[in-house]
Amino acid sequence: MDEFEDAFRTGLRRINDLDSPVPSLDAESLTAAPVPARGRWRRTWLTAAVFVVVAGVAIGSWIVSRSPYRAVPAGPPATETTPTPTVAPNVPATRTWTKIAAGPLSPRWEASGVWVDGRFLVVGGHDDFMCPPNADCILPELLTDGARYDPATDTWTTIAPMPWPVIVQSTASVGTSAYFSGWRPGNSEQGWLVRYDTTTDQWSTHALPGPAGQLIAAGDRVLVIANTNGANMGHDLVFDSVTGTFTPLPDDPIGGHSRGAVWLGDRLLLAAISGTGGRVEGAPVARLAELDGTLTTWRDLGPTEVIGWNPVFARDRVVWPGVGSADGGENRNWGRSYPYGRILDPSTGAWTNLPTLGDQGGLPLTSPHGGLNGSIYPLVVAGHVSVNGHLLDPVTLEWTTVPHLPGGERPGAAFFDSPDAILTWGGGDYGSPTADGYLLRVAPS
Repeated sequence: MDEFEDAFRTGLRRINDLDSPVPSLDAESLTAAPVPARGRWRRTWLTAAVFVVVAGVAIGSWIVSRSPYRAVPAGPPATETTPTPTVAPNVPATRTWTKIAAGPLSPRWEASGVWVDGRFLVVGGHDDFMCPPNADCILPELLTDGARYDPATDTWTTIAPMPWPVIVQSTASVGTSAYFSGWRPGNSEQGWLVRYDTTTDQWSTHALPGPAGQLIAAGDRVLVIANTNGANMGHDLVFDSVTGTFTPLPDDPIGGHSRGAVWLGDRLLLAAISGTGGRVEGAPVARLAELDGTLTTWRDLGPTEVIGWNPVFARDRVVWPGVGSADGGENRNWGRSYPYGRILDPSTGAWTNLPTLGDQGGLPLTSPHGGLNGSIYPLVVAGHVSVNGHLLDPVTLEWTTVPHLPGGERPGAAFFDSPDAILTWGGGDYGSPTADGYLLRVAPS
C-alpha cells in the first residue's frame, strides 16, 4: 500500500457522517506516481470527496500526468483522428475577463450556481474561513441566500433563500427551474433534490431514495444518475416535476462506480468503471451503455480505452477532458499507457485524441458548480469544453486560450457556464473572501 492509499484510508476513517460500506481500494488501480495532497474539509467536505468523486474508491490514483480526472470510459476504438499540433506555452490569451457589477451577496467562498432561464443563479457558500491546502478543517457554516445575475444588463436580483444549507454535488436546469442535488450537513447518506422556480421565486425539496447523484437535463426531464451502482449506493431515477416524485430507471447492464452520463439529444450515454468486463489488460477503463429516448431499453457498448471520468457533451461530441495518461506503475503495469481524455463521435463511433496545450489556463481543472467544490464537471460554453484551463472545440480541435483571473489565483472562486459566457464569482485569498465577479464571453463555434 502506497503513501496515498494510507492517507486516503485515514481520511475515510475521519468521516463521521458516512455509515454505509465503502468499496475497498483496488491496488491495481493505483499508479506509482505520488499524488499531491490537497486540503479538505474534515467531515462533510471529505464525505463529498468520497461520494462525488469516486463513491469511496481511491481518487488520487488517477491524478497523475497533470490530470484531475479518474478512471471512467469512452466507447470501442474506431477511426482515429490526428489532433492539431501542440500549442506553445504562454500563448497569448484569445479571451479576457471583464469585471461585472457589484451584487447584493456578501463576500464568500465556494458558492453554488447554475444558468437558468437566461440568467446565472448564485446561492450559498460560506464566509467564516477557507480551508487551506493540506489542512484538516471542520465544516464551515453554510449560507443559504442567493441572487440572479443578468449578463445582458449587468444587473443582479435578490432571490428567496434556500430552505436550509445544502452541500451541492450537481446542478441542472430545465425551463424555468434550477435543480441542485446534494445533502444536508451531517447526513450524506440522505440525498436531496432541491428545486428553485424562477417564475415564483420559491424553493421545493424532494428526498431522494439514497445518496445524491449527478443531475442530467434530458429534454424536459431531470435524471439522477447514481455515482456508484449497488446496494445502499444510490439509484438511477427520473424526476416528475409535476408530481414531485421519482421513478427508477431500468437496471443498466454495466453497473460499476465513478459513473457519469450525458444526454445526447435523443438518448442517454452512461460511462462507468464496471465490474462487468470493465478492465482491458488490467486497466480500469470506462465502459459505455446507451439508454433509449423512452428511458426503457439499455444497450451495452462495451469497454473503452479511456481512464478519465465525467464526460460532457458539446457540438455532438462526447468529451473526456482529462489531461495525460497512466500505465499502472511498476508493480501493476498494464503494458501500455491509457489516456485520461479523448473525444467520441457517438454517431459514428470514431475516436479522436485530445490535442495538447502548453501551460494551464485560467479555468479550474475541475469546475466547482457546487458548494464546497462539490461538483467536478468540466465547463461547456459556446460549443467548447474546458480542458487544462483553456477551452477546446471538440470538432475543429482549435483552442480558445483563457487568461488567469486578474490578481492571480482566487481560492474558493465559483465558476458557472452558460450558452455563451462563463461567470466566476467570490473566492479570494485564504484570509478573506470577496464579492467580486468576472465574465468571460466566448464566441460560438
